[in-house]
Amino acid sequence: MRERGVTLIELIVVIVVMTIAVGVVAPAFLPPRESEESPLAEALRTARRLALTRGETVYLGVSPTGDWVARGASSLGEGALAGGRSDRYEGPPATIVASPIGTCAYDVHSSAASRAFPIEPLTCTPREP
Repeated sequence: MRERGVTLIELIVVIVVMTIAVGVVAPAFLPPRESEESPLAEALRTARRLALTRGETVYLGVSPTGDWVARGASSLGEGALAGGRSDRYEGPPATIVASPIGTCAYDVHSSAASRAFPIEPLTCTPREP
């Protein structure tokens, strides 16, 4: 008559499966890593939000000093919709166009900035150069 018990192979298989499960689930419980945000991230979020909520194209102008200003295409007479400063921006002047459907792109005169600080056009988020 065979004795009931667990073989060494069954024990190893269970340990491997549990290790894989813990490896997949554990990152959800860990705090997110502090990642250094792109100098243009806040300005891009603001321009995209303004374009979506106002339903108009928004032009985001960024100066070499890091000052940025967002202006609406159909409300240019109103002045700036938003503005700010990024202390870490050290790039060429640029104009980014945020559309009312939520996409973003550099204008034709901002090719140097587009190489220094590329953006994801569909989500308006910075990409690694």
